[in-house]
Amino acid sequence: MNDAYLLCIKVDYNDADYAECITEVKAETLAKLSPVFVALKAHRGRWPAGERKDATDNPAMLYPILTEEQIEDFEEYCPRCEYGFHTIESVVTYQVAGKCRYI
Repeated sequence: MNDAYLLCIKVDYNDADYAECITEVKAETLAKLSPVFVALKAHRGRWPAGERKDATDNPAMLYPILTEEQIEDFEEYCPRCEYGFHTIESVVTYQVAGKCRYI
């Protein structure tokens, strides 16, 4: 069985301006990130990152159930936006059945 997945994270960085990042990950990574996905769903995706976060408005304060490691691991897979972003619009995974490399 193939244990590769595509993790697709779409963020809102400027009130309806979106960026998306697609990364191939293993099932083990998704299992580690699962608590983050649950927390995001419960809070409608609020996730200040980059210049959007400060001492009182940041993922550690919004999601005290998450560890610093979980927050950092999740942010590794998020798109990089010039000034950060404020909301995770969607997190979607696709199991990779196979792949062809053309170049």
